[in-house]
Amino acid sequence: MIAFFCRTPIHIFRTIQLKYEMFEKEKVDVYVFSSFNGASNIVQRLKKINIFENVYYIDDSTYMKGRHLVDLKACVIKSEFKKILSEKKYRELFTYNIYGPFNEVGYNVLKKNNIDLKYNVVEDAPTVYGIQYKENKCIKYLFKIFNLKSSIRNINCWWFSSPESMSPFKNGKKQKLPMVSRQNKKMCQTINYVFEYKEDVDLQNADVILMEECYSNDGLIKNEDIELFKQVIDIDKKFNAVVKLHPRSKINRFYKKPNINIIKAQGIPWEVYILNCPMKDKILISLSCATMTSGKFMFGEESYSLLLFPIIEDKVIDTYDKSKYFTEERKKKLSSQKQMYDDKNKFFIACTVKEAKNKLFEWLDNKNE
Repeated sequence: MIAFFCRTPIHIFRTIQLKYEMFEKEKVDVYVFSSFNGASNIVQRLKKINIFENVYYIDDSTYMKGRHLVDLKACVIKSEFKKILSEKKYRELFTYNIYGPFNEVGYNVLKKNNIDLKYNVVEDAPTVYGIQYKENKCIKYLFKIFNLKSSIRNINCWWFSSPESMSPFKNGKKQKLPMVSRQNKKMCQTINYVFEYKEDVDLQNADVILMEECYSNDGLIKNEDIELFKQVIDIDKKFNAVVKLHPRSKINRFYKKPNINIIKAQGIPWEVYILNCPMKDKILISLSCATMTSGKFMFGEESYSLLLFPIIEDKVIDTYDKSKYFTEERKKKLSSQKQMYDDKNKFFIACTVKEAKNKLFEWLDNKNE
């Protein structure tokens, strides 16, 4: 029996896919955390599809204050989550990304129940990025006092859409995730039901899709991204534009912008839209949105991808240590994505607004030929 910890809608999407395409005959438990809008409703629908043994809804709101001590606190204090896990014996545990108190709780509690437990980490998003090991020395010492193990140091396997593009890691082997198959009709129907997908006419008709990221919600910026989008799409050419809000966005920051339609459904991963509406002829614009490459890495389809992060990178600041979010390593990883494209002209990183406007104009011309 295996378990998946899911903290965002794309984690749910991936878990359903992997159940159908890798673990069809395995018994699987799913733990869904309350960290995204609509999580409780998704849990109810996950229970109804009847492909998982158990689906648990975990309220993580009381644990998410702080950065490092929260991991120790979650491991030490009593909780309903720990009580559920203490009665479980899993062969493997799958989490998404390496950080979060529930990864530490899950690994430590389940390891006591099964010393042979294999811990797997699946990519947080289908893109090329660096893995940052930020182990706090004080927390490392306290973990030792309380006889706890660091999940980061005990990873059995990393799962990526493009493992060949990822840097070497301190531990754990790298494996490639399977492509999403539209031919698996049962899987597609299940995903559409869980996320209550409905065809969006504005999206179907869109030439340009502005991809919101969660930088504002996470406190890295205010509305600099919206103002930049507004400048870039202000060109002397007619086209249809639509905004895809981030699944974790609690408010619609674009509502005052005229002539910009918003995809109506919220909390649906971008990958659900790709599953139902091929995007190879669409132009996607964002600062550095990981889902810009979802079509390429998960479906084998290349959209036109225009990244704008160099234009405002100095304004995107990590609230934790006041450092620049776009580190040299992060920028290098983003730039390397172009090498993954068969059609290199479909991927462009703009350093100025003028460059972005010119590329958008060129791509729209190509689409209309």
